[in-house]
Amino acid sequence: MRIIGYILILLFLLIYPIYLGKFLCLKIKKDYSKGICFSYVLGFTVMIATFQVICVPLAILNISFHILVILFSVVSLILFVISVSQVRLNGLTVSQVDKKAISPEIKGLVAFLLLVICVQIGTLIVYGVYKWGADDASYLAISDSAIKHDVLFRYNSYTGVYEGLSIDQKRLTTTYHIFIAFLGKISGIHVLEIAHTILPIFLIPLSYCAFYIFSHLLFDNELKKSLVFMIMLSLMVAWGAFSSYTITFRMLVVPWQGKSLMSVIFMPFLLYYLFQIFINDWNSMEAFVLIMICIAGQSTSLMANGLFVFTVYAIFLCAFKLNRKWILKNVSLVGAFTLICGLDTLFYLFYDNLINILGLE
Repeated sequence: MRIIGYILILLFLLIYPIYLGKFLCLKIKKDYSKGICFSYVLGFTVMIATFQVICVPLAILNISFHILVILFSVVSLILFVISVSQVRLNGLTVSQVDKKAISPEIKGLVAFLLLVICVQIGTLIVYGVYKWGADDASYLAISDSAIKHDVLFRYNSYTGVYEGLSIDQKRLTTTYHIFIAFLGKISGIHVLEIAHTILPIFLIPLSYCAFYIFSHLLFDNELKKSLVFMIMLSLMVAWGAFSSYTITFRMLVVPWQGKSLMSVIFMPFLLYYLFQIFINDWNSMEAFVLIMICIAGQSTSLMANGLFVFTVYAIFLCAFKLNRKWILKNVSLVGAFTLICGLDTLFYLFYDNLINILGLE
């Protein structure tokens, strides 16, 4: 049974996101979307966003957790089957790298980078370089209570007391830790083990994938320079755990927490993505992906509502100077992005009024 649980986690944290990302890249049809790293980060982002879209309404309506598990599993299965079939139909493989065309120097850089990442993952898992605190206890208590009580955000994560909808409303729109509960439910593995032992194996490489994608902006898609940058980044990260405000804290100390995903995965990916779609003409699928990045950020922290909108406006102003031809179309995209972030913020601000209007308790 435990082996089956590990396989299911591998499916949701690696295989499914990669194929989903490949499928979306087929619809984007742009050169920047090629590559296994982009597909992985994109697929994972859209998967988390999809979970957010399904979970929030169910949480507000006090639907049982097992209903969420069934519903998201069915949606994921459908998307996975469609993604695999479309990828196969178009004759694509998961990785389209010509190994013979890679020089020994590049192979050496890749090998050294992978070695550093493996050492970092091993250090975290074996030696338990954790930051224990109220945040971590609260997040995992939310995950654990969802499984034990079959409810969504109804128990106080600090006291264990049932509070109903009087619980802190920001919890209802940050559903990433319910996703951890989902992984625990389908695998039969305790959420503590998933968060502290299993998730770092996937999230640390995923964060490096996001920064590798971002490095293409800095070095104009020059592979050697990007790899050198990644090696320097990995070495700097390895020695930066002197404060809870460093990137090391988010990548190597508490990589399973929501703000960690927001800051070291979704934010670098958002920055890279914005430059690509604002400088060039964008299509409807790219607009959809931008919205999903926003929703994925919201699922990890309420902070993403302001931070992501500010980032979009900042890049938008830069794009305005570089390419005014598409300014009107970009305005509509920024407006849609702001609206999505604004809905979540308005929900938080007018939560009590909404509950009264819906007649919920």
